[in-house]
Amino acid sequence: MAPAEQMVVITEQPKRRDQLNQEIKKLSESRSRFIKEKVEAEGGAEDSLDEKIYSAVKDQAASVGLTYDSDSASY
Repeated sequence: MAPAEQMVVITEQPKRRDQLNQEIKKLSESRSRFIKEKVEAEGGAEDSLDEKIYSAVKDQAASVGLTYDSDSASY
């Protein structure tokens, strides 16, 4: 590949990376929204496996001085 072609490819990569990161962020938000709606439709997360695991880890972490900002698992 000629040096001029290499420069074109090199300068386009950050733009492509930014586009992909934006798409990933948008899809991630959409996924989180879908899961949250699904959990709420099923009656909430209080009895879910995710919540049980999160609570157990949070309690164990507290015994060694670690804290979590959230009161429950996030989706």
